[in-house]
Order: sequence, then C-alpha cells, then structure tokens
Amino acid sequence: MTAPRAPRIIATATNLTGAVQTVTRGIPHAKIPIGPLNTFEANDYLSSLLGVQRIERSTLTRWLTLSRGKSYALAALAMASVSSGSVQRSNSVAWVASNNDHVPADFAELHTQGCTEAELWLLEFVAIAEPITETTLMRSLDAALLAQLFEQGFLSWRQSAHQHTLVLTHVMVTDSLRSRISPPRRHEIYDAVYDLLDEDRQGMDPLHMPDRLIRLVTFGLRANRRLPQEWLWAAFELGSKRTDPALALQLAQQMSAHPDATPKQRGVAQLATIRLAFLLGDENAAHLVTPAINRLLDDPSQIAELDLPLVASLCVERIRLQFHEHHIRQRVLEELDELTARFSDETTHAPASVKAMALEIVHTVHTYLLADFGRIREAFEGAHLPEVTSDLAIELIRSPARGSMAMILAQQGNTEQASRLAKQMHSLSQLGPRARRDYVDLHAFCWVVSNCLGGRSDKAAEVCESLLNGPVQFAPSESQHAGFLSTAQLFVSIQTGRWSDAAQQSEQLLQQFKHYDSFALTQLVAAARAFVLAVLGEREGAVECLRIAEDTHWGFGQTLSGVQRLLALRAHQWLREDDVAALAIGLAAWAREEGLALIEPQALHVTCYEQSGLAAEQQSRAFEIAGNIESHQARALWAHIEGICDPTIEDDSPEVRLLAELGVWLPLPPAPGLSAREREVALLAALGHTTKYIAARLFVSTRTVEAHLGHIFVKVGVRNRDELSVWFARRPSLMAHSATPAALNAASRSHSPR
Repeated sequence: MTAPRAPRIIATATNLTGAVQTVTRGIPHAKIPIGPLNTFEANDYLSSLLGVQRIERSTLTRWLTLSRGKSYALAALAMASVSSGSVQRSNSVAWVASNNDHVPADFAELHTQGCTEAELWLLEFVAIAEPITETTLMRSLDAALLAQLFEQGFLSWRQSAHQHTLVLTHVMVTDSLRSRISPPRRHEIYDAVYDLLDEDRQGMDPLHMPDRLIRLVTFGLRANRRLPQEWLWAAFELGSKRTDPALALQLAQQMSAHPDATPKQRGVAQLATIRLAFLLGDENAAHLVTPAINRLLDDPSQIAELDLPLVASLCVERIRLQFHEHHIRQRVLEELDELTARFSDETTHAPASVKAMALEIVHTVHTYLLADFGRIREAFEGAHLPEVTSDLAIELIRSPARGSMAMILAQQGNTEQASRLAKQMHSLSQLGPRARRDYVDLHAFCWVVSNCLGGRSDKAAEVCESLLNGPVQFAPSESQHAGFLSTAQLFVSIQTGRWSDAAQQSEQLLQQFKHYDSFALTQLVAAARAFVLAVLGEREGAVECLRIAEDTHWGFGQTLSGVQRLLALRAHQWLREDDVAALAIGLAAWAREEGLALIEPQALHVTCYEQSGLAAEQQSRAFEIAGNIESHQARALWAHIEGICDPTIEDDSPEVRLLAELGVWLPLPPAPGLSAREREVALLAALGHTTKYIAARLFVSTRTVEAHLGHIFVKVGVRNRDELSVWFARRPSLMAHSATPAALNAASRSHSPR
C-alpha cells in the first residue's frame, strides 16, 4: 500500500509580506518569479481572449500601462470592456476608444478583500485626493495604517520636482475604487480634503501658490463650497493648462455667473464657456450663456468697463450663436461686415491700436468662416494676412485664420510654405496666459497634413510622433475632444500605406465624432475611411462612408474640401465605378475654380488613368501646373500622365512606385478573393518592396508576409513577384485582356524593368 501523497498548492501573489515567511516556515516551497508580459506576449494573450488576430496598438499600449503587464489585470480590462460593449472589432483587430476603458467595479474589491474597514477608508481617501503632496493631508492619515498599506504594496511614493507624492500603486485599483465609492462618501472626502487644505494655508493667500490654489478650487467646487471670486478667477486663468476641459468649463460657468465678478471677467468667462461647451459637445451650455452675453452688451454701464477687443469678441460670438443653429451663413457674414463698419467708425472712442485689434478679431473670424463655409478662394483672397509678425497679441488673434491659410496653401501646392506657417503658429499658440489647446492642436494638424500633401511621408510621420509623444503642456483630454492629433495620425497612416491602422483610426474617430465634433471633421474622416475601406476591399462600408462624406457640415473640415473630395474620388476609383472619369473631370474643374493647384492635377491624373489618356487641353493644363508649383507630387503626377499618354513608353513602374512613396496609391485590379491583409501585402509587393520592408511596415513577421504572398499568388493566378507587378500595372482599359499566367508571362517580358 502506497503512502498518501502530500497535497501541492500553487498560488500567485505580489508584494509578499513577512507573514508569508512565517506561514511557509518548515514547509518545502519554491518561489518562481514571473515578470510582466511584454508587448508581443500581451498581444497574443489578449488576442486569444477576444478571438481576434491582434489588438490595436494604442489600446494595447494603454492596457499594458494600466495593468503593468499583469495577465490577470489585462484579462480583467478585456472582459470588462466586452461586458460594457466598448470593444470594437474590424479586420480581425480589436480596439477600445481611449475614453472607454473599463476597470471592473469588483477589481478593487478582489484586491482589498483582506483590508480592514479603516484601511479601506484610507485607500478611498487617497484614491480621491491623489496625487498627494501636501504635508497636511499626509499627517491627517493614520501612520500605522499607512505603514501596513505600504508593506502590502497598495501605496507608493512617486518622486517628482524634488518632492514626494503619495499615490496608489496600481492605477486599476485606483480607478476601481473611485467607481464604487458612494456619492455621500465621495462628498465626505471632498469636504475633508478642502477643509484640510484650507486650514493648512493658515490665512495665507493662495493666489501666489498656483498648485495649492488649483487644488483648493478643484475640491471646493466638488464639495459645492462658495469660493472667493479672486480664487475662481486666478484658477480660471490657470485652467487651460492645469485642469481638464470639464472642470475648466465649470470654472468658466462659475465666473460668468459670480455676483462679484467684474464685467471684464464675466465677458472673458462667457467666451471660455462657449468654446469649452462646443469642444465637449455641450451645445446647450453654449446657448444658455447667450442671455448673459446680451445683458452684458446691452448694458451701457457694463460695456463701458470692457475694452474694445473684448467687445468685438463677444459681438462675434453672439452673431455666431444667433445664426449657427439655422445655418444662415450669408447673414453671419453680413453681420460681421456691419461690425467692421461699427469699429471703423471715427466716433468710436478708442486708441488706434485698440481699434486695429478689434478690427483684426472681426476680420479673422470673417476669413476662417469663409473657409469653414467651403468658399476657399474667397477666403484666401480676402485674408490679406501678412507674414508672421513680432506682435504676439495680434498673432494669437490671427491663429485660426492662419490655420485655414496653411491648409489652403497646401492644397494650392505651396506645401513647404504651409508647413512652415503651421509650425510657427504651433509654437506661438502655446504662449500667453490663456493659450488655447484647440488652436495648438489645429496647427499641429496643419503641420502634419502639409507634409503629407507635399509627399514628405517620413517628415509627416516624424512630426506626428513628436506631437503625440512629446512633453505635455496642456490638459491632454482637450486634444482627445478636438480630435486633431488623431486625425493627423490617420493621414500619416494613409500616406504610408498602413491601411489596417487607418481603418481602425478612422472608425474610432467617427465613433468619437458622434458625440462631439466641434471642428466638423466628420466628413473629412468619412471620406478618408471610404478610401481606406475601398483599398481593403470592403465595398459596403466604403459606400456607406461616402454617403456620410457627402452630408456637408460647416466647420474647419470644409477648409480641406479639396482633400475631402479627392479622398472620395480615390475611393470611387478603387471601387471600380463606371463614372470615375466623369467625377474626376468635375473635381478638376472645381479645383481650378477654387485655385487649388495641387488637387487639380490629382483629379486630371485619375481622369488620365481611367481613360488611358487625356485631351490635349487637359495635358497642357497638367504640364502647366507641374511647372508652376513647387511640388514633387505634381511633377510625379505629370511624369505618369506623360507615360500613359505616350504609347512609346511601355513600362511605368518607376513612376508608379514614386507616386506611392509620395502618397498617391493607384488601385489594385479587381481581386475579390483577397482578404484585407492580403490586399495590403499585394499592393506593397507589387510595388517591388522586399518581404522585410513589408513586415516592418505592417508590424508582422517576415514569415507571415511570405505566407500571405503564397496565398496571393494562388488567388491572383501568378507565380512570382514579377508577374504580380505586371498584374498590378494593368490599367482599366487593359483589364478586358486575359490575365492568365501565360499572358502575364508575355507581358512580363515586354515590361521588364528599365
């Protein structure tokens, strides 16, 4: 009879305390350290959980940061996101929008189930109050409890700016704790924190302590305390860089309605309320402030205390709010003209420099509204904006109009000038006491897009990467709400042929813009998504996005009407629709009328490609444009047009590859059997790129690329890369010919590389 086997216990744990050593004394045991999952391991693990091939990169990065690479925490994030319905899937890729990450409510409960009631109370206090740097808050906490929670790994110190900051160690525990704290308990903590901070100042004025002031005002507002007007105003002044948009909006609303606020403070706060409300998609809050603006502007005693530029800004916003809802665009422009006449009147008592600033405000709004209404040539010709000056106040006023001009210049083919202007304004817009994050991001977007339209793919990617990962100067959530940086990233993905990434980015943006789209980028992104889906062979989705792109909404997105229409045309071209040439001719005529010399040759190129030739007048026009603008893209388009029109030129593959490198992607021949990923690989392979290059571009292994190529050869009916290149080179007029391997062999011999 065999002796009974001793039981074996396998357990996982982190931050082992001394108690574990006591329990295991005298018992054979082994500790096996398990490190956090790296990016590749986390991707494989989450993909298997969610039943997809991979996790979208930004989602994976966020979840790794939140979970610290722990498999259990990753699984908890994934399952909670599935339960909440926030997981999106497309092209075998899963992703979650950045504002939809869900930490399970029971995550904290599971981790803190061994804590006493007093320890749990302290953890909840820190979760609400962190990051805690104030000595008074730390001293209010029980030292013995703190020591115990430090030993258990719940709390840790973070060193920054020569000071220690108390935080919860695990971000997911923090988020989970916050989500399950009851409203009365939450209010109790807000009250306690505010009282402690207020007592600690010992009568000292916090106006000279910005960090303390922001903390006092933040917790005072949350605790529904009546705060001194001076505190609110100072916090409001700091708000654009120190607080999230929702709190900044609350501050602006408080200042706008505060009985002790001066007329000037109320006016400035009203302008901020409108901006932040539209940024957050809260149009109701924007329109609710209209009566307050009317009372201010209609009261002679109050308006006398306002400087003329502030009056001009309030008048402009009143006009925009009055007619925005009904889209009476011409009436808005007429009202602005009347405002210009009013401030130009010699009876207006103000120094000439002040009058000039007020007129600049009205003129700037008039300029970018014309662009927002899609009247591009009119906006450009009426702008009369000089080179960037040394007057920061004037340049901050001109900031939005400068953005419009940068995008118009880029569509005119002056992409280097546009890029330089956008870069300058991106730097300048960050200066000043009330610098606006939306303007900063607007110019960042223009900077990236100018490089994309100029065919400078590497530069566009470099700028985009630096903007997304550079030092944060503002509350980051403003960028998330505006959507400019994410849209810039989408343009880079399209420019560099990362179609799967572009599909996910565009889908995320359209989801976001359903809730707030203060700059009317929906139609631009919808056109981009239509193009991307057409490239990936998803016809139904592309057609639906084209319908969205045609539903015009006025805003900054209309400044890029030429790009939007071009993206839609490319989508139609990749969908192999019969009327593509006619659409291209129409776009070329419109672009010529609007003076968009970079859009016109693109449209003429599509016409030429679809018809295998151009009329003599159209050829002459394309040649004229290529010679008159500084654009590598325009010259490459002309070279390809010349090759198509000249029957003596048999091989145009060098021009085709150059166009792709410049962001102009010619369509694959009909290939309904190819998957989305196979289409990506086929396009790059047909352009002559190596397996290693394709793997790096698509973030897959070389073995995966080779497997895809094997499937592609079989489905297309070719035997190697050379035959694939010949198959790709067939223009619409040649597609009626046989595509058998024998025919492709013959074509391959006649199209050998130069």
